[in-house]
Amino acid sequence: MKLYELAYGCRIYRDIAGYDDTYNEMRNELGPAPNLVSHEQRDALMKFLNRWGCRIPKKNFPSLKDRLKEWAVYWIQKLSGSGEDIRCLTDAQRAQVGDSYSALLTLGSGLHFQNTAAAKTLHALRPDTLPIWDNTIQDWFSQKASAKGVSGQVYSEFLRQVAEEISELEQDVKRLNRSLSLNYSLSLSAHAQKGLGNYL
Repeated sequence: MKLYELAYGCRIYRDIAGYDDTYNEMRNELGPAPNLVSHEQRDALMKFLNRWGCRIPKKNFPSLKDRLKEWAVYWIQKLSGSGEDIRCLTDAQRAQVGDSYSALLTLGSGLHFQNTAAAKTLHALRPDTLPIWDNTIQDWFSQKASAKGVSGQVYSEFLRQVAEEISELEQDVKRLNRSLSLNYSLSLSAHAQKGLGNYL
């Protein structure tokens, strides 16, 4: 990803999507180390997912929140630490994330909790490490990924691509004698991809 692509994607994201306020509210409600054990955190996640276009029926919330609590107890401890650079993930760690993603899809079966909701949930838990995708981005990336038809593995490969794009972005920023804060690079990349996703 080049700096101009990031700037363009973020402009689209800000002006057309208008999701910044919802995202910032979610970050404040979940705090720096979300674990989904509390009712409040699961409520905040559900609100975020629907305000970001997941359209999960409210009648499904109680079952989803119960399943998410069970998922969180097992999987969150297996995710990378909060604030870890996505580029530091090993192949084994990416595979672990892919497994956690697949487990989210399993728990969401029949409850309208699918690929977009799973990716947004992982990003909500590890915003500096795990990127968001939506259906447009997922469909586009799935066509080029080698792990055809296996959602968790495709998402794992997506992590690798986003990491490569951030490295490319950092080089472009250095070329302009500027610095890129890695604490914000993944969130910016996710937002840019979401904005650009409308045009893929």
